Amino acid sequence: MITLRFVEQEHGVFAKLMGVAQYGLLMEHCEAKTEQGTYIGAHLLGGVQEKKPGYDAGFKAETFVNLKTIPAQEVEFFSFLRAHLGEPYDPIAVGYFWGLFSGKNWQDPNAWTCSEFIASGLISCGWLPINAKIPSIRLTPRDLYYLTSTLQAMGEANV
Repeated sequence: MITLRFVEQEHGVFAKLMGVAQYGLLMEHCEAKTEQGTYIGAHLLGGVQEKKPGYDAGFKAETFVNLKTIPAQEVEFFSFLRAHLGEPYDPIAVGYFWGLFSGKNWQDPNAWTCSEFIASGLISCGWLPINAKIPSIRLTPRDLYYLTSTLQAMGEANV
C-alpha cells in the first residue's frame, strides 16, 4: 500500500496563492508516507527530502489517501522517490498553474513541485497512467488528491 499525505495550511502567502490556483482549497502540499513513518516530498526550501513526522507542526489539517498496490508497485514507487532525494524544488514551475504562464511548460526535468513529484512516482510504478494531454507538472495538490482518492474509491467499489 502507498499512503499519500495532503496538508492544508491557512496562513502564509504560498497557501493563499495555492488557494487561488485550486479554487479556494488551501491544500498546499503533498508527500508520501514511508513504512518507517517518515515523509518523502518536494519542498520549497530544501527540495526533495525525507522528513520525520512533526517537521511541519502548525498545519490546519492533513488528509491521508491509502492506495492499494501490489508489492512491486510499492517498491518501484519508493525507489523512484528516493532516487531523487536532494534534487531541488522548481519554484518557476509553480507559476505554470496561473494565467499567462499556464500556456508554456516551465518544467525543469531536474527539479520538482510536490504534486508533480508524487504523480511522477505513481506513474513510474504504474499506479497512474502517463497522460500526454495533462503532464504531471500541471497537477496541483488538489488535483492529485481528487484523482487518487477517486480512483482508489472506484477500485474499492469494483472489488
